[in-house]
Amino acid sequence: MSKEIFSSTGFTSHVRIDKRNNTVEKTIKPIWIKIDPGLIEREVYFLKKMHLSTRTPDLISYNSSTRTITMTYKGVQLTKENMPSDYADQINSIIKDLKRSKCCHNDITPTQLLLQHGQINIIDGGWATIENQPIPANWGKAIGGRFKKGVHQFDDEYSLNKSIQHILQ
Repeated sequence: MSKEIFSSTGFTSHVRIDKRNNTVEKTIKPIWIKIDPGLIEREVYFLKKMHLSTRTPDLISYNSSTRTITMTYKGVQLTKENMPSDYADQINSIIKDLKRSKCCHNDITPTQLLLQHGQINIIDGGWATIENQPIPANWGKAIGGRFKKGVHQFDDEYSLNKSIQHILQ
């Protein structure tokens, strides 16, 4: 069995996970660059702003022309079965890291939460903004799914807590 896993992560990108090298290579689909040219830059921004946090991937490299971001691997999907007993403290740490970095993720859903070595991590900052930055009017209404307060009404703390509640059901 290969230690590399290939998977699609939905509509915006293809992801290649290489557990041997502890890396993830994310390639944004061309259609999404046409729809929203800022997608790669926002993800890179998120990774750079959150670099002091141990709860987000470390940026290794990115290439705008190939639409590829390479970052460190941050674990498996967070589930009810692998939820750490101190999850509430860990969620508070993620919120503090976001606030300290003056960064808003804006798309926190259960699929953005991973677990590695007992630590909850957050990924996929393609819709991230600077704290208090207005949300562009052209952003899709589905961003954040049912884990946001409303259309273009993002609150990372609210979304994190709602995501954890959903996972624990």
